[in-house]
This record gives sequence, structure tokens and C-alpha cells, in this order.
Amino acid sequence: MEAQDYGTDDPNSGIILTPPVLSAQMEVVVTATLLLPARNDVLSCLQKMIQGNERRSWFAIYLAMFVLLQNCALLTQGDNKKARKQGYEVCHRDAAARSDWD
Repeated sequence: MEAQDYGTDDPNSGIILTPPVLSAQMEVVVTATLLLPARNDVLSCLQKMIQGNERRSWFAIYLAMFVLLQNCALLTQGDNKKARKQGYEVCHRDAAARSDWD
């Protein structure tokens, strides 16, 4: 495979791009082999720190919770953007919260 010339202004000019199918396959492999096993370890460690109720671990708990919640927010934002792009109706946060309480 040879590098493509996309023009002088394109940052991808002169490099070989990764095909989307290969990129998706690598994502599945990394998720299955690295992230899923590490997920249980991280969550159990975080649970032990929270249940330990030690003052010295509050900042680590705060940072871990922030990273986990921020990741969740970014994933949700991406899903909403993709749904809107495909023409699906996306419910707003307030509408979803009201329907849960009814």
C-alpha cells in the first residue's frame, strides 16, 4: 500500500491511513482484552476505598469518580450527536428525568 497525496494543506497527506474496519476490530480487541478485565479491578478498588472511609483517600475517590462520570458524559454526548445525525429524536435531560418520576 502506498501513501496517498491529498494536497499540501491536508495533514493526512503522505501517510497510510488505517481502514475503518481495522480500527473497529482493534477497538473490540482492546476492549475485550484490556478494559473489561481492568474494569472489575478498578471498581473493586474504588469500592474498598469508599467503604474504608479514610480521610486520606478522599481526593483519590473524588478524582476517580470525576473521571468515570466525565467518561460517561462524553459517551452519552457522542451517542446523542450520532442519533441526531441519523435523524432520531433525542430526549432532553429534563424530559427524561420527569418521565422517571411519574
